[in-house]
Amino acid sequence: MSFLNKTLSTGIGSFPHQNTDDALGFILSCFKDDIIFWPQLPKKSFLEQMTFQFSEKLPGVVIDSRNKKISVDTQKNSFTGELEECFQHYLDEDLDFFSVSREYASGLYALTDVLSKDKDLVKHGIIKGQIVGPITLGMMILTEKQQPIIYHPELKEALVKLLSMKAAWQVEKLKKINSNNKIIIFIDEPYLVSFGSSFFTLKKEDVVDILNEVIDAIGKQGALCGIHCCANTDWSLIFSSRVDIVSFDAYGYLDNLMLYTDELKGFLNRGGVLSFGLIPNSEEAENNNKKAELIAKVEEARKKLDNIGEVLITSSCGCGTLDLGLSETVSRLSCEIAHSLSSGVS
Repeated sequence: MSFLNKTLSTGIGSFPHQNTDDALGFILSCFKDDIIFWPQLPKKSFLEQMTFQFSEKLPGVVIDSRNKKISVDTQKNSFTGELEECFQHYLDEDLDFFSVSREYASGLYALTDVLSKDKDLVKHGIIKGQIVGPITLGMMILTEKQQPIIYHPELKEALVKLLSMKAAWQVEKLKKINSNNKIIIFIDEPYLVSFGSSFFTLKKEDVVDILNEVIDAIGKQGALCGIHCCANTDWSLIFSSRVDIVSFDAYGYLDNLMLYTDELKGFLNRGGVLSFGLIPNSEEAENNNKKAELIAKVEEARKKLDNIGEVLITSSCGCGTLDLGLSETVSRLSCEIAHSLSSGVS
């Protein structure tokens, strides 16, 4: 059974704001009747960019603050010790060791600070968080040999366990606000678009196993897990994982997703939820005639899949690269469409 009893909107995570309070204030206002979440602010600090935000305690990590670059040095003297430390704290289930500091996720701390004083801001009993995916981070961070760390056996294992524990820590932090709240964590995996290409050599079963390890860590904490991929991919890969929610760019790739009929029906039959990235991250969102067209996309999908149930509505991808005004327009339209779909008004 789905955790949704009506169509709701939420956000992918990133916003262009450079002030944390401004970004969170907008989210709490815009999404007040939907699912609130914490903002990632890559323009506020490079440490909040996707490749940096969850990199603390990664064995061998080197951050070049001047040039805003990140890498892993397997030759540094402390590398072996850092690997052993990571694995030991994982075995000890020491979530605090894998915490994300305020400097790297100001929006997460701002949200928990505000909600600790006003728990009524959480409508529907649901809060959303997010974390970079192991495939994406493993492909984006390189060793001193210019090799993606996902292809280094020990680093791959450490990375997956690191992100699993960081996701679990995040669930625990959000749960402290109210243990009755349902927590959703989206795993951001834009690099899955490269699956099957010549430079992406991981096998399908290996990718699924990696994803499932993070998914299971989130589920172990009593939370739901989504995977967000903002372009086209082999959707059977995601549907064959144990994920609860599939978040996709419905504006650009709905037809591609619908090609995976059997896998999609199987996902929905086990209670899976689709998150439609329906709102284009472009000036097209400012077109007053766009709303009816976007609603029609969801209604058409519902005709083809009678077991689709309630859905989530989001922007097609994160809003961090947009200008501030457009990011807010996109978000408002997302909420408007969710409310129209929920009430049956188009």
